[in-house]
Amino acid sequence: MLDMKFLRENPEIVKENIKKKFQDRKLPMVDEVIELDVKNRAAITELSDLRAENNKLSKANGPLFGKLKKAWSETVKKLETRKPELRLVQRPLLAKPSRFVTFEDVVAGTATAEELVAEFTDEELALMLNGRVFEDGFSVAGGTGVGGVKGGTVKNEAGEFWSSERLKIPAITCADGPSGVRLGNFGDPVTNFNPQGKTMVHWPSGTALAQGWDPAAAEKFGRLVAEDMAASGIHGWLAPGVNIHRNPLCGRNFEYFSEDPLLSGLMGAYVVRGVQTLPDGKPSGCVATVKHLCANNQEFCRGEANSIMLSEKAFREIYLKPFEIAVRVGRPLAVMSSYNKVNDEYCATTYDLMTGVLREEWGFDGFVMTDWWNAADKVRHPAAGNDVVMPGVRGYYNEMLAALKDGRMKRADAQHAAVNVLKSALLKLSGERR
Repeated sequence: MLDMKFLRENPEIVKENIKKKFQDRKLPMVDEVIELDVKNRAAITELSDLRAENNKLSKANGPLFGKLKKAWSETVKKLETRKPELRLVQRPLLAKPSRFVTFEDVVAGTATAEELVAEFTDEELALMLNGRVFEDGFSVAGGTGVGGVKGGTVKNEAGEFWSSERLKIPAITCADGPSGVRLGNFGDPVTNFNPQGKTMVHWPSGTALAQGWDPAAAEKFGRLVAEDMAASGIHGWLAPGVNIHRNPLCGRNFEYFSEDPLLSGLMGAYVVRGVQTLPDGKPSGCVATVKHLCANNQEFCRGEANSIMLSEKAFREIYLKPFEIAVRVGRPLAVMSSYNKVNDEYCATTYDLMTGVLREEWGFDGFVMTDWWNAADKVRHPAAGNDVVMPGVRGYYNEMLAALKDGRMKRADAQHAAVNVLKSALLKLSGERR
């Protein structure tokens, strides 16, 4: 048997042997071929040595690998079998006022939003917790359905919140972003449904805007968006998005600013300021929506995505940080929750996130809406602090109304959510936080 170590240490002997064989067979001699052959033999020997060393390490680390495998299996089993638990929060029921109250009374300062909500019937509460229900759906002829609503207050809007003639509550209309006010429908000329849509400016994407590292430019961009909102009758803009560029393959990265939490948060905050305030600092009458809270970092299977084993440190320092900055600095009137789960819990129905972090830690005083058609349990949204389930679906309304009537959804939680929405609508009209 050949001694491979001897051959590796004596390449000249190998060369002479090979050369002799080539000459005996009267084949052309190429020094490069011989050199490569010698190196190849040496590499094979080194690989064999590495494999032997790896086998030793594997045997030594066998118990550790076994423990890791067991721990992972137990974690997955817990996540698969546990039932989501909602923190028990005892919110008080609102007392009915001694006189009939309308939204006009609240605007005039002669009544509170709480007194108005106390007037709501179960049906009205369930309607407030949903977007406006459009019986003919969200599809525009020839489109996908996401691009616009044909029966809305503004043609091709993304949706709107419930309004009431009885209680004098006005409609709040919404349009998608993030590169301007979108009144178009996918696959169709916008002029087919709303000729004004063609006058809406399509601005550069969030990623392009962030490359300037200029919050002042972001604020100016927000003010220009607000001008288009005012011109088209749109009150709420479903942007900016401040999620992190975790993976370059995410289909919505262009909507978000960057992979850096500080830059993303500051750009989002100043876009919010631009949309919601005039140059003199007074309210513009427009609402910005910071989205998608939180960890909405993939588009593939976005409704079922689950960031398992995400530590609180990583969650707070990377994924929550841009939202914290945007909320604390920009003071948005609205936040949109995300489709996905974090550690096996839907973000939209997680109390610790929607109330504990967002409201109690960061001081958010606006209202929270879901992303369109999210998959989380509709009955759990109000208790968690997610105020409105969008976009307004008859089935969602029926489900929430039934839960209100049979007690699965607490009336106090539903009232609390309705108050959050009305206070934001009030600020849009009056410019005062009450």
